[in-house]
Amino acid sequence: MHGRPQGDRNRAERCNRKIRAVRKREGASNASVNRETQVLGQMFRLSADDEHRLIGRGLVPQIGKLEEPPPRQGIVTEKQFAEILAKLPKWAVAPIEAINITGWRVRAVLSRRKMDVDLERGFLDLDRESSKNRTAYKWPLSGEMGDLVRVQVAQIALEERKLRRVIAWLFHRDGRPILYGMLYDTWCEAARAAGFPGKLMHDFRRTAATRLDSTPGSSRSVAMTLLGHKTDIMSQIHSDA
Repeated sequence: MHGRPQGDRNRAERCNRKIRAVRKREGASNASVNRETQVLGQMFRLSADDEHRLIGRGLVPQIGKLEEPPPRQGIVTEKQFAEILAKLPKWAVAPIEAINITGWRVRAVLSRRKMDVDLERGFLDLDRESSKNRTAYKWPLSGEMGDLVRVQVAQIALEERKLRRVIAWLFHRDGRPILYGMLYDTWCEAARAAGFPGKLMHDFRRTAATRLDSTPGSSRSVAMTLLGHKTDIMSQIHSDA
């Protein structure tokens, strides 16, 4: 009887090790395995809390973490961006410029429609369904982003008359939505051609955060709201410096 709780805990820990081994054989990264086993640990802790009491607290296994590589710290400099932009096909330039300016996630930018452009109030809307953290955001249509969106809307009007059909997407290729994989491959090819094969579109997140952080009068809370961050990425920037 006295050995059963420890035996149950050992079985849980063996289960955790087996999950790790299986997922690694399947090619999962250490980070992915850690997130998945973290959920397993949360399940055990919930089972042992005061509300559920399905198992004793002493049966909750200690779930360690696999070593993960440090988070990317790269940014895309203005010179690098200009050289990569020159290698992109015409249809890819506008969405890449929008991602660079806003720092929004690639899928968030590609999913924007004409109806998300509010020229009267001066905002580009990101609805909560398209946001990774399920929070709606607005980007002011001033400066570079305002110019980019207004040119894009005017160009769409011309192309609609040419194609004789409505184009719903703010960023498109011949009237059709631009898929993430399509833009990803195009970016990687242009980055390699420009001599910067390690640059990723996701680097624009940090690039935009760094740019906003150095903008006079821009507070961290405003930057987090514009970029769609719920954690203080500005603190991360300073701590990494």
